[in-house]
Amino acid sequence: MNARTDKKCNSNSIYTADLTPGHRVGARQRGSDRFPEGGGYPDNCIYSEILRAEKKSADIVLSELKEIGLREDLLLMAEKIGADNFLQMWQFLDCYYEARNSGRFRVAFPSFDKYKKYLRNQFIKSKISLGLSKMEIVKELRSIGFRVSERTVRRVKNAHNN
Repeated sequence: MNARTDKKCNSNSIYTADLTPGHRVGARQRGSDRFPEGGGYPDNCIYSEILRAEKKSADIVLSELKEIGLREDLLLMAEKIGADNFLQMWQFLDCYYEARNSGRFRVAFPSFDKYKKYLRNQFIKSKISLGLSKMEIVKELRSIGFRVSERTVRRVKNAHNN
């Protein structure tokens, strides 16, 4: 289990504990009742444990996601990356943002162009270090689908030299 991504956090699950005074988790709480089975964490069943126990197929999980009313873009994402990967990502984000008040959280993704621009700039820098001319770099970039000018190459070169 990867501690970073499979962090067990409070979430709605079938395992709950009463956290009212006298029913706290663990035995170090002053005046707490000890659980006969030992300490624990409230709501600590992560979805993957349930899925492994029930051996749900991706099609079943996708239909469940649709049934609970997820937006179409999220359903398409689940189909694209796989139901289990989607659920892992969803759980990670839920734990990371801990948005328990409203039951929602927002994640803003920058445009994928940001990553493509980074890759383009890294490509330009590597070609500059090999001694290629601006025009040669432009031709290579255009051959792989990037629309760039010599001016763009010059800007990246100047930023790289500073």
